[in-house]
Amino acid sequence: MVAYAGKTKIPQGGIFDILEGGGKHIGPPRVISGGASPNPSLLINAIRALLPKHVTGDTSLDDMIVEAKKDTKQDKKQVTVDEQGNIIPDLPDQMPEPEDPDPWKYDINWQRIAEFALEEVVDRQVDKLGKKYQEIEERKGLVFPKEKTDNNVRLHKMRLQNILDGKADIYPGLPQNERILIQPPKGSNLPPIAIGNITYKDWTDKITLDENKIMEAANWYEKIFSSFEVMAGDDTKLRDTLVKAWLSGQINETPSSALNNVIYVYEQFKRGVPFEDVKGKGLPAATNNVKSIIYGKEIEGGIGPKISDFIDAGLNSDTRSWMGHNSSGGKPFVVDIHTARDTGLVDQTYLNHLKKLGYIIPEGIKIDFGGGGVPSMKYENRALYGQGLTKYLNDTQWMGKNDWKPSEIQAIGWMNLTDMYAEGNQSGDILKALNRNLRYISMNVEPSKGSPWEIEYGKKWNALPDEKKFKINEAVTKKAIEIVNQLTGINFSNNVYGSGGWELTEQSPSTVQHAYISKEAAIDAAAKLGYLLNQKEVWVSTSKELTKNPKNFSVDIIEDGTTNLTDSNAVKSLFERIMNADTEGLFRGYQPIVTIEGNPGIKLIVDKDAIKKSSLKKADILPYIQKFAETGLNEAIKDLDFDVNTYISEAELEKLINEWTKIRNGQGFINNFSKDASTASKDSGWSNFYNSAKQLTKFFAKLLQQETRTITDQTVKKLTKKKFGGAINIPTFYYGGFVNVNKV
Repeated sequence: MVAYAGKTKIPQGGIFDILEGGGKHIGPPRVISGGASPNPSLLINAIRALLPKHVTGDTSLDDMIVEAKKDTKQDKKQVTVDEQGNIIPDLPDQMPEPEDPDPWKYDINWQRIAEFALEEVVDRQVDKLGKKYQEIEERKGLVFPKEKTDNNVRLHKMRLQNILDGKADIYPGLPQNERILIQPPKGSNLPPIAIGNITYKDWTDKITLDENKIMEAANWYEKIFSSFEVMAGDDTKLRDTLVKAWLSGQINETPSSALNNVIYVYEQFKRGVPFEDVKGKGLPAATNNVKSIIYGKEIEGGIGPKISDFIDAGLNSDTRSWMGHNSSGGKPFVVDIHTARDTGLVDQTYLNHLKKLGYIIPEGIKIDFGGGGVPSMKYENRALYGQGLTKYLNDTQWMGKNDWKPSEIQAIGWMNLTDMYAEGNQSGDILKALNRNLRYISMNVEPSKGSPWEIEYGKKWNALPDEKKFKINEAVTKKAIEIVNQLTGINFSNNVYGSGGWELTEQSPSTVQHAYISKEAAIDAAAKLGYLLNQKEVWVSTSKELTKNPKNFSVDIIEDGTTNLTDSNAVKSLFERIMNADTEGLFRGYQPIVTIEGNPGIKLIVDKDAIKKSSLKKADILPYIQKFAETGLNEAIKDLDFDVNTYISEAELEKLINEWTKIRNGQGFINNFSKDASTASKDSGWSNFYNSAKQLTKFFAKLLQQETRTITDQTVKKLTKKKFGGAINIPTFYYGGFVNVNKV
């Protein structure tokens, strides 16, 4: 059982393996710079001059996939393999009947594909005059150097024109195998699988997803971009920047690691760190891509058509950045290893998958690609196949639709194939990447014993009723988080306010910051928050999938369908029941959480100290927690008027501690201040940490004045003039002279 507090409505499935195997790029570096649009009139005239008369005379696209004559220049072969692996002769009844309304669905006509691609250039030049083109321009993805995209377009058009001129039969990069149809194992629900030079009907014949799943898969790209709204909110420009940077950073990196790199670089950007001084957490090429996109600079290299098309598909672009948005390049159809397999290409891993499923693979199958990803020529060939497939599906109104986009068809095929061989939910999942980088920082305003706030304001704080403590806690922790966010560059965070506690004796108002944040920034922020808020301990935690030897555990208890756990009394009652039912004393503390859907709950952290004190062996801890979640918790809440869901995961935990009674200047926190975070944010409201601490202390004291009923007018006057005018009557050594963050 693995889940995370703050879990998001993010599409499941590992289509982010779309970036698998393509980290290595062979060829000239990719550089981002401005690129001019081609001259419409010159381009139209040039294309028309190149096109044969029969093309310019008949511009109908209705028969792009069909042709009423056999291609005599290609000796097309088809092989069918039955469930025993025997080759079935190519009998006449395998060929289409004359009355078949779609007689040539068994064949691909490269002549018409080339005509269609070049006709699109002429058609799209007209669109550029309208609003639609302006919208496309505003949403376009990466911008490569004009000389690079011009060369890509030149080579692409040349290959298309060679087909039209009879100089070539096909677009280069065709699968090495002739069409081979492999029958499924007897008694299975598996479809026949065609490999090699497959037809469009071969593709539709192997789709086993039901209609709902097909439509869900078709919307995958749109959903994946919207998933980043948990970080960027309503700022679509920021969202798109983050997605572009994240995708560009996945060079030999997992999606989770790539996102960590993006966040780490973005934090430095928010602090105003100069571009040349920015540090990364990935390989140099990946980090340079991430830096360049976030800082709005040119990319030096490392991005090829796959990532570029992925971004274009997510942005719903009708053209491809890799082709300089020239319409002859078609619409984005991303050819990763899974889509390569889905469109007929073969690698050894795919054959192994098919064998494992029970398919009989004939001997002599040729391998199209290996571990380095899909070669560039095969990529473009299969991308063109995707354009033709989409046109075919629209012409035949597949699934009752005639407005399919290539990116939608690619996503459907990807999901269908990976679902078949059970690779659709690997570590490439965006849900895992986001949750792996979601960290929790817990804090409150309860002044710790021996701290400056406890000495000066402890009695007044303790005299307040709970409702006023909650009010002050929310206001002061919110202000402290704002200060620290500005100093550390943290930008993607939300705060949850409620009741938190340690065992049954220390329950108080609590705040938990939920932040998509690097580990370094989280520790730095927690140290600064502990220092500013006069805390004894501040915890930083993040959840991840269970490993073989977890040191800490996280148990998230989320209310299902109701909001009782927004009330502190309900939370305290629940935690008391949990502690009473916990015979091993593992559940000693809790903090409030709220999921992205708005469901309230509490997070229990089982730390290594609690594990050591229990009577259980290390290997018995997880089974105990699982059994407690299944039976003990149900027993504990059986008479409560709400239901909960429980999620168990491994927790990475950092505890930042300062014993104020022993370390009166807060050095325990100061030691964890990051030296890399020394550059003040350009948006900072305070010039340094010294002023920030003073301002927050004044703010805390002011709220105490407003909320306490026992402070007299004379006391207020004394606090105002003596405590905060000139030399503050709080010994400066308590704060170590108020550390200047610019000199740490």
